[in-house]
Amino acid sequence: MGTVNPFRFKQFHVYDHISTMKVGTDAVLLGAWSRPPQTGNILDIGTGCGILALMMAQKTNADITAIDIHLQSVKQAFMNFSESPWKNRLNVLEISLESFSENNAGIFDFIISNPPFFINSLKPCKDNLLIAKHTDIDFPDIFFGSIFKLLKPEGRAAFIIPYPELETVLQKLDNTGLNLYRIAEIFGKSFSKPIRAMLEITKDKVPEIKHETIHIFNSDMSYNEKYKLLTNDFYLFLNQ
Repeated sequence: MGTVNPFRFKQFHVYDHISTMKVGTDAVLLGAWSRPPQTGNILDIGTGCGILALMMAQKTNADITAIDIHLQSVKQAFMNFSESPWKNRLNVLEISLESFSENNAGIFDFIISNPPFFINSLKPCKDNLLIAKHTDIDFPDIFFGSIFKLLKPEGRAAFIIPYPELETVLQKLDNTGLNLYRIAEIFGKSFSKPIRAMLEITKDKVPEIKHETIHIFNSDMSYNEKYKLLTNDFYLFLNQ
């Protein structure tokens, strides 16, 4: 597994026999921002190398299931899980979300995902990125419909999307019967336009939506203090 300089996922640097994982800012932000329950069942949709599932294991005592349709991702996640301190609480399956939701309705307390689609974005050229980031045009509807089916009545789900997709996603939530509970707008630096949105959703009606903003960089390109505080448990560079 390759590196993303200068960062490494914090829990793994103490294990010399484990390769450094490819860690993206989106996944670390989402995992750090999310508020999963301490116990119960958590699902990671489109796990990739398993980073979000591992973060959920680090943050909780819950049982975590990770799914992905890409066999190489499943193999990589399995290796990372098996070498982690939480291997007894982590499980990964090669299965489509649609198939998985058919047999696991109403059992998850929390769902997390860096969704494997960009609804209106240009498709990347490389085939493996195509598999990871894009599926059938109907997949966004499958994604939210499956979340509704998989969640317990009081369950919640968190995910991250490109900011330009926000209005489209909010409409799809309305169509599915899911409700926005929390939202964070992500800015690369001060005075820039938002680049991502993190959303936490629920089946329950929400009297007041909680809104916040997060800047990754200050105007001088130093890391913003709020970002550092949020991700401190997962990035080595914050302690260097």
